[in-house]
Amino acid sequence: MDPSNNPIWKINSTLPERVVNDGSDFTRYNASDHVHYPGCVLFSAVVLGLPGNLLVIAVYIANMKTSTRVYMFALAAADTAICICAVVLILAHTYTHFVATTVFISILSTTITFAVLLLVFMSVERLIAVRKPHTFNLNPKRAQLYLIVFLFCGVLFTTLNAFARHMKYEQFYRIAKASFLIASASVMATCYTVIGVTLLKTAVTSRNQITSINMEITSQNCNRSNVTLTCTNVHSDVTQSTSMNVTAKITAKQAKKFKSIFLLFLITVVFVACWLPTWIRTIGVNVSKDVTRVYVVNSIINPFIYGVASAMFREDVRQFYRQTRTKLSACYT
Repeated sequence: MDPSNNPIWKINSTLPERVVNDGSDFTRYNASDHVHYPGCVLFSAVVLGLPGNLLVIAVYIANMKTSTRVYMFALAAADTAICICAVVLILAHTYTHFVATTVFISILSTTITFAVLLLVFMSVERLIAVRKPHTFNLNPKRAQLYLIVFLFCGVLFTTLNAFARHMKYEQFYRIAKASFLIASASVMATCYTVIGVTLLKTAVTSRNQITSINMEITSQNCNRSNVTLTCTNVHSDVTQSTSMNVTAKITAKQAKKFKSIFLLFLITVVFVACWLPTWIRTIGVNVSKDVTRVYVVNSIINPFIYGVASAMFREDVRQFYRQTRTKLSACYT
């Protein structure tokens, strides 16, 4: 029997052929990639990821007094966009609207590039702040300006990526993109390694300074052996309080700097770990689809990282809650 006489064969032969993604480019849509996506991840993205990141945005949208708050706001906005795009792409296998999926693919690609550039800049900025604390000061307005530049770079990268399949040297473009990801990860690793070594040396130096300050205070108050007993009785409280104040100031300053850097370092490590399988697949290495989908986890757990590792964020949330409760009480009275 001639299959051309079969009406079902005729209908299927007229349908457009679906473009199959070979897995080398995560920014190209392939419906079959999302058919077997675990429902628990979709549920977590909707129930945990979106509310958590929206809370961070609500807390910091009107409270960008420091560059760290600006970074947390920008990362929360990026995570929100990634959660939305992930949910849409997971459900997209039931639809065939190419334009809609292309739009969300473009948003996802732009957001990823923006987040990578921001994390690289954060690591470099923190390195300069640690190495030259007296000459470097990044105010929030300048940080917001850098965010606009990173967003523009993300849009530019997405535009180039959209036309990559039509380029004559597509393989060269793929190598360049992989080099960008490897260079970004290398810069972040180098910066945080140098930061760790610098902070360790600073801690040792500060401990020696505290010891020398205590000895200097004692020698200034009691510089003669024949009045040692009298000086100790008269000035012991002053000496002890002065030493404790100096020690407390140095320790508090170091602790605040360390916590801020540790938070950004933890965010960077989680980001790289969650996106690494996708990046490896981007350069052409065969990686399981289920493994690459772990990128959604990064956007889900970031708000919890803020809550656990950042005392500043917890205090800002409490202040936001008090202000919101006051405003609601004023509306109903």
